[in-house]
Amino acid sequence: MLVLLDISMPVMGGIDFLAAYQPEPPTPPMQVVVLTSSVHPRDLARLQELPHIGLLQKP
Repeated sequence: MLVLLDISMPVMGGIDFLAAYQPEPPTPPMQVVVLTSSVHPRDLARLQELPHIGLLQKP
């Protein structure tokens, strides 16, 4: 499963989603790529603590 997340989304942002997501076994592994225009150090530091396989900066 591939999930593309943006840090800034309505209702629940990408960081909130990653922090809350608790898969039920035997769920297949989730591959997450974060797409963001944020360059805020707080956002980037928080992402380092959460599971994701890539970060793509949007213009």
